[in-house]
Amino acid sequence: MEDSSGSSPSPAILRNRYWIVRHGRSVPNERGLIVSSLENGTKPEFGLAPQGFEQARAAGEQLRKELEEMGVPVDSVKIRYSPFSRTTETARAVAGVLGIPFEGPSCEAVMGLCERYFGPSYELLSHDKYAEVWAVDEAHPYMAPEGGESVADVANRLSAVLSSTESEFHSNPYCQPWGPTTNLSSCTQCSQGEFIFP
Repeated sequence: MEDSSGSSPSPAILRNRYWIVRHGRSVPNERGLIVSSLENGTKPEFGLAPQGFEQARAAGEQLRKELEEMGVPVDSVKIRYSPFSRTTETARAVAGVLGIPFEGPSCEAVMGLCERYFGPSYELLSHDKYAEVWAVDEAHPYMAPEGGESVADVANRLSAVLSSTESEFHSNPYCQPWGPTTNLSSCTQCSQGEFIFP
């Protein structure tokens, strides 16, 4: 929809500021495996590789520096993460660097942040199979792999997490360790608070 000037209206302003931190290099990354089911993703053997722990700590240091530069008090930061081992371990490392008690109320696993489930026909197969999924995604974002989630399904799930977070928190920093999207980046400039999603 366009306004009277002919341009699209600006998106609604979020009340919080969000960072997304990609999980560190994982054992499935090193083994070239697709691990997208909750059952497998939460297994300890599919957590971070040694390099992944280093990357998670480095991301925490970079985030700490950004928060300091922006004058954001660390005690106002909330960390939300997927229950998958690789994101839980990333979140724990980031929280440790920031001095946020991981077992406290500032850190919480959120089911809606799980990896996209590619379905049983892809689970534990070579990551080379991703090319098949990406080709379908590009042509048909609403088409899901058999028994899995489509791009649209994941977008709806993440939108619900963001909406819920906006309703629950007002003007807080927020961090989510999450799957294969982006490295540490400020994903939106908002009016007041900050949130981190590793």
